[in-house]
Amino acid sequence: QALDNGLPALIGSSTITVNLTNVNEAPVVDDQTFPVAENNSDGSVVGTIVASDVDAGTTLTYTVTGGSGQLAFSVNSVSGQISVANSAALDFETTPSFTLNVTVTDNGTPQLSDTAVITANLINVNEAPAVNAATFSLAENSANGTHVGSVTAIDPDAGTILAYSIICGNMDGAFAIDA
Repeated sequence: QALDNGLPALIGSSTITVNLTNVNEAPVVDDQTFPVAENNSDGSVVGTIVASDVDAGTTLTYTVTGGSGQLAFSVNSVSGQISVANSAALDFETTPSFTLNVTVTDNGTPQLSDTAVITANLINVNEAPAVNAATFSLAENSANGTHVGSVTAIDPDAGTILAYSIICGNMDGAFAIDA
């Protein structure tokens, strides 16, 4: 409405329409961390990247652009689901943590994106020790307490203390092993 300063004052009015044009806003993805058991098999799902976009009907695409976990994990480009790609790479004792640099892109015009660092922290799982095969020779009629040989084993878990025992083949308790 408009009012003039004449005598008499007169008013004029009209309907004004304002059309808003949608502008594409960038998607949002934050840095995220997932715990991953080191014994997961290939194809195991370890999590899904959470991303959002305020634009209705937007489709997001997930792309790994770097990081130390590129060979160990894969990311589904449509869902953002993270899976184990190479379970042999998952070893807490050698690499307790991996990162994936991820870019999330929308399908707006123009296409916009955001980036985040996704961290996979491995959870240590107890692994069985490996006992090294051995063959020992002993002269018959050897005295009790004669050293026959040393049994060795390796456990991939750091700081593990191994205990040894004879579980079969020790007829009449002829042999003893230091635990």
